[in-house]
Amino acid sequence: MRLLVTGELVGEQAMLDLVGALGDLRRAHRLDLVVTIADNVAITGPSPSDGSGMTLRQRDVLLAAGIDLILTGTHVWDGGHGRVVVDHPQVVRSANLVDDALRPGRGRVDLTVDGDPLTVLQLADRSARGSVVRSPFEAWQGQLTRPATLVHLIGTPYAALRFAHAVDGRCAAVIGSLTHVASRELQVLPRGTAFVADIGYVGPAGGIGGFEPTHFVAEYLDGDASALGPYRLRPGPTQFSGVLLETGAAGAVVELAWVLSLDPAVPAVPMSPAWDLRTPQPGPA
Repeated sequence: MRLLVTGELVGEQAMLDLVGALGDLRRAHRLDLVVTIADNVAITGPSPSDGSGMTLRQRDVLLAAGIDLILTGTHVWDGGHGRVVVDHPQVVRSANLVDDALRPGRGRVDLTVDGDPLTVLQLADRSARGSVVRSPFEAWQGQLTRPATLVHLIGTPYAALRFAHAVDGRCAAVIGSLTHVASRELQVLPRGTAFVADIGYVGPAGGIGGFEPTHFVAEYLDGDASALGPYRLRPGPTQFSGVLLETGAAGAVVELAWVLSLDPAVPAVPMSPAWDLRTPQPGPA
């Protein structure tokens, strides 16, 4: 099974650029499944801390274009659209919300792709701003998962790294997201789980994660950005960050690579062999 997970979509134009390139990307990379993270597509308020999200129209544009699964993040609840947006079988919100039973939507999806099973599970760590969640590891233990499981962990790179080592060998991959700053290393951990600490984002290059830095700097310096007016995205072309994962029997990692362009002619950048940390298995005596 070959699947592409894109970084967090930032802005409407990033969404449209992904939609426009989707067919060519599928053919060029021979993809069976395309998954995107989309909770910063819309501007729903004056502050980036609680004024992002995704509208129902944007969700439906992505699905109609052929995105197989939409992952979300803490901002999916911004702007009042979240409860409607997540209430769809191809949208995944975090499975470990404290008020999980009261929220629409689902935290995991079980798929069959060309006869091969795949579970996609989303968990949020408490290091993610605004997350009111149970321990992601305790939530993981409560799930009946299988080796062919992809986990989207919303949290700092360090939180994602700790979680990945805790579940190493019990899932196919752990993909972290939060900072919009893509990690350099792709890894396969000692027991075989693919890992990226932060997948980065798809959107305008520069600024802070695709946004103009003004509000973030004001909040950093004195905590008050209220006099600045609504925040804005950076201008300019869309940069792309995504991870290509190919799995074999029981979710074993066959290929792990960065996809860093919407241009289908640009090849994927494979994981460095130095970061394939799988422990060699003893051969026959």
